Amino acid sequence: MKAPAKLLGASYAHFQHGVDQLIEWGFKKLKQSSIKKDNEPAPQTRTGKALRAGKSIMGFIGDTGDAYYKTYEKLKQK
Repeated sequence: MKAPAKLLGASYAHFQHGVDQLIEWGFKKLKQSSIKKDNEPAPQTRTGKALRAGKSIMGFIGDTGDAYYKTYEKLKQK
């Protein structure tokens, strides 16, 4: 294998791995943001209800990303 091709291919693999880690981190943060704190009061206003709905959506996206990466890791092992 020629050295420039090997270097370029290895660089791409490292870049892709870094992007995957960044996206996975983002999904985890979304999931964590949806977790209700014990001392958090129930929303009474429209704004509070909208924030709660937004947290639920972010949690769903985080769970979806988590499921994606778990499945992706299993497929890569095969």
